[in-house]
Amino acid sequence: MKKRVVRIIIILIIVLIALVGIIWAAAGPVAKYVVNNYGPDLVGRRMSVEKVAVNLLAGKVRVEKFDLREQNDCASFVSLNELEVKVNLWKLLGRTLQVNNLRFDKLDAQILQNGSEFNFGDIIDHFAADSTAQDSVQSESEPWIIALNNIKFDQGHVRYHDQKLDAQLGMENINLSIPALYFSSQKSDVDLQFNFEKGGTLSTRLAYNMEQGDYSLFVELDSLNLEALRPYSEQMLNITNFAGALSAAIQLTGNLNHIVDFRANGTVDAADLKADDLQGVQLARVDNLHLELNELDLLEKRCLFDNVALSGAYARVELDREGNINLAQILKPSSDTTATESATESSESTEDNKPFTLKINKLNLAGIAVDFTDHSMRQQFKYSLSDIALRSHNFDIAGTNQAIISARLNKTGRANIVWNGTLYDLKDQKLKVNIENIRLTDFSPYCYEYTAYPLTGGNMTFISDNVVSNSRLSSNNHIDVYKSTAGNKDKSYKAEYSNIPVRLGLYLLKDMEEHILMDIPVKGLLTSPEFSFRKIMLKAVGNAILKVVASPFIFLQGDKGNSLHDIAIDPLQHTFTTQQYESFNVIVDALKAKPELHIALLQYVNEERLQTPFEEMALKRDYHNSKTEKATDKLSHSDTERIAQLSYSDAELDTFINQRLIEKGLAADTIASLSAKRHTLYAEQSVMHINFLKQSRNKAIRDYFLQQGVADSLITIDNAEDKTIYKGKDRYIIEVGLGDETVSLNPEAQNSLE
Repeated sequence: MKKRVVRIIIILIIVLIALVGIIWAAAGPVAKYVVNNYGPDLVGRRMSVEKVAVNLLAGKVRVEKFDLREQNDCASFVSLNELEVKVNLWKLLGRTLQVNNLRFDKLDAQILQNGSEFNFGDIIDHFAADSTAQDSVQSESEPWIIALNNIKFDQGHVRYHDQKLDAQLGMENINLSIPALYFSSQKSDVDLQFNFEKGGTLSTRLAYNMEQGDYSLFVELDSLNLEALRPYSEQMLNITNFAGALSAAIQLTGNLNHIVDFRANGTVDAADLKADDLQGVQLARVDNLHLELNELDLLEKRCLFDNVALSGAYARVELDREGNINLAQILKPSSDTTATESATESSESTEDNKPFTLKINKLNLAGIAVDFTDHSMRQQFKYSLSDIALRSHNFDIAGTNQAIISARLNKTGRANIVWNGTLYDLKDQKLKVNIENIRLTDFSPYCYEYTAYPLTGGNMTFISDNVVSNSRLSSNNHIDVYKSTAGNKDKSYKAEYSNIPVRLGLYLLKDMEEHILMDIPVKGLLTSPEFSFRKIMLKAVGNAILKVVASPFIFLQGDKGNSLHDIAIDPLQHTFTTQQYESFNVIVDALKAKPELHIALLQYVNEERLQTPFEEMALKRDYHNSKTEKATDKLSHSDTERIAQLSYSDAELDTFINQRLIEKGLAADTIASLSAKRHTLYAEQSVMHINFLKQSRNKAIRDYFLQQGVADSLITIDNAEDKTIYKGKDRYIIEVGLGDETVSLNPEAQNSLE
């Protein structure tokens, strides 16, 4: 854009100097006639002038009401109210063109661009036609010396219109002052001021050495309306409604022969910056941005700020279904040519390994708000961060820094973060995070995504101390959750960690004041592609829940509860031992501490293994009764034990059982074994006896819990329903439930998150 403006100015000067030459060649009226009638021959366009005044002795020409038309003659290309030129005629004899005064009053120009074509292209082509001949003549003679003094543009107006982008930029009240324009080693001073039509003013002071290329430029920009640049921003960015105001006071020194060899300092202020996405929804906003630049030197790769301050900003961050972030898609993809050029520049830049120096004496960002939405899960997650502030002093991108960050989380929570480290090398960092009073229900979509449970209540404080050494993370995390609750599990959804009983685990983890206190260490290699802090934390919390659910009594009652998962029994016992009663007491205490729990004792007995001894006992008892005058089926426990210890010969028992078979109407089988005959005669009686003992034990346990004040609704004592023949140990296996969620404490059924 800068080169195009310079080119236009040069073209205008050439055209106007050519006109002056024509005017000097003829008197005023003749010159007026030539200009008005031979414009196409002179410049390729029609021209008109209202008045020409010539003073040949003084070398002065004044032109009034000049107008140069567009190529199609439908509108004005350049017009001016008055042009005044004063030339030292005597200097012409020495091949010196010395202009002592060149004044343009109310110059008005219209610049049109369509792609790579401009509305002055035909004028360039017209003058280029004679350039070869002119160059050959000039090469055979001594070059002319050109000196332009006291050049002024007063109250000018330039309108630029990019027709392809429909972008318009108007500059009015243009005032340009050049005391002297030197084409030698002397410096030319240029002062320029103008207003932008859509708001804003620009003032520049330039000292330029045309021969050596050295320059010193001061630019002062006041409240430029950035809406005028919207068509250009939309060419590079996927945004709409770009607007704001920009002010700056910048001093630049350098050399135009080496474009990146410059130094800059000054201030930049931006206000009310905003941009919407392609759907017209606000994407970002900056209320006030203030930069105090001490030095910018691209050649030395150095940028030093005294102050960077931001007051008030907003950003809308979204993840789509595939996990892509919207801010990463703002920049439009470049063309193949641009990409190739960028790759070339990048490869060239990598040859210079000198690191870029960025230092900020005072960094203060405040009043920032972020709305975050995650569409990548089954349930949409939305979260708002407000009052974000960042403070840092003596920030150095290549050094060790400290930054303090604070924010309000979804209006209820607060976050305070202290970071110590460097952005230049992320291998060694320290990060302390303190998050207070965040609502768990806000994070329910994540809990549902990974466990199929929604969170329905509770708040949390999270304190994390993280140290990264040589890319290895060592993190200590303290979690304090208060009054946490979870809803029913969605059994139709198979989540990644659906085996975690979230409701039951949260309930068991609560202490008497409804707090859950957890300390979770996290370790890992940050460079590993599998590393995920969020997943590691989730696994740690999940395993803590699984652990407490697997051993709830040891968690609730410490060593008193032991690792109580089941209660071993003797299938022949009628009463319970003191050790078994102690286990019952542990369960009683747990139910009193957690009255919403429901505990089931399911009796597992290896009946197949009991069948033979029970049949033997029935035979001995029957044989014993046959020899006793007062026979009875109701024997005391001591009688039963005594009879079990009696010893009879197989011959005695075989004779007796044959007799009993005949009495029952069954033929005595002299070939069958004693055990087969015994099974035929006493199998049903043995099953009934086994079931009687089982029910007797169940009743005794239920009665005991009722005596201890445990409501019948909180405890279930029953026989296990096993469709297969149970061959394990005789015991009561404990199940713990909350609502419709039940977990068996059988160690064989427990697992963890790997």
